[in-house]
Amino acid sequence: MPSTLPRFDLDEKFDRMADAIERGYREVVERIRILAEGPSRGPITRQTRIRRLTETDIERALCEFEYAYEKSSGERLTSEAFYNRFCNGELDDRFAMRWAAYIEALSSIPSRAGTPARA
Repeated sequence: MPSTLPRFDLDEKFDRMADAIERGYREVVERIRILAEGPSRGPITRQTRIRRLTETDIERALCEFEYAYEKSSGERLTSEAFYNRFCNGELDDRFAMRWAAYIEALSSIPSRAGTPARA
């Protein structure tokens, strides 16, 4: 059944959706980076009590993502292999976005700079 909307309207809607997804992904990456960075930049209120993530916490989360992916898909995938596939657009669901955010948070730690995933 042909669409009643002109093609340019669909393209514009898809562009807006893609922009919204990208903004959400960047927000998740920034929040995890801030958590990995250290203490809060402002006063901690009851609503904003956030536990600081350590490098070990992030590495543990990556192991949990690897395990969960293997259980759900039957395929064993390291974080590094996953991240390569994610960057190539092969995996792009919410689970993948969260997993990638942890990988990027780990690589933003100065001692791990330039390392896209666990060694």
